[in-house]
Amino acid sequence: MSKARRGLWPAYRMPALLAAISLIGLVSALLEDGLFDVVSWVLLGAIVVAMRPALRR
Repeated sequence: MSKARRGLWPAYRMPALLAAISLIGLVSALLEDGLFDVVSWVLLGAIVVAMRPALRR
């Protein structure tokens, strides 16, 4: 097996991580108020910050 064909996990690792973070942020915004709102703002803001370098290209 060559090194070029290692599987799909390296290609989908970051999108899967970003999807999980955004899902947790959206669910926490729906569940409760107060601390859950802060958690959702932080997690969803982290997604925007993570997308910023990709959008500059």
